[in-house]
Amino acid sequence: MGLLDTIRDVTRDSQMKELHRAIGEFAVAFEQMNGEIWACIMWQLQAAGLKDQSIAQILLAKQTADPLRELLKSLIGHMRPANPAEEKIIKNLFARHLTITKERNDYLHGIWHIGWGNEQTTDWSVATGYKLDRKKEVTNVTVFSFKVDDFETLTIEANALNQLFRRLSGCFTGPFAVEKNFKFDENGKAVELKASDKD
Repeated sequence: MGLLDTIRDVTRDSQMKELHRAIGEFAVAFEQMNGEIWACIMWQLQAAGLKDQSIAQILLAKQTADPLRELLKSLIGHMRPANPAEEKIIKNLFARHLTITKERNDYLHGIWHIGWGNEQTTDWSVATGYKLDRKKEVTNVTVFSFKVDDFETLTIEANALNQLFRRLSGCFTGPFAVEKNFKFDENGKAVELKASDKD
């Protein structure tokens, strides 16, 4: 093996590790975000008078992202009548959670080709993959092409939603007005209202 082959192998290994790291960080951030929704549900049930947390844990065990989101939506609708400003913020958070859940399901259940190539390949920074789906006896194939930055963008959104659902939970527990704790940024996303924003 010559020097060029060694450099090529080192480059490939380095780029593969970065892609695997980025995918793993997204997977962890996504589950932490769902853990915050889980905690928000627990607080809502406790506020409604549930004294034994083990009952809530039994009900929430094995619940994945979609059922957790729908359960929290129903609890909020039942326990806290929302004003229009509050409702707009909460809808924004749930819509973003729905989007990132779909992306997570596609990407983490997809079949990825990381580090694939041939003798002429010198760049392995793009992970390609696909996911098969079947609807009404028709098979669909979704093809992916991601770089580290693409996975990191998903991780940033999952971390942001984690913090936002924590803030929402704090509003419900307080109780504090949701619309006084959130604002919309220039992209139309609900974000935390910081103390400096109130000046």
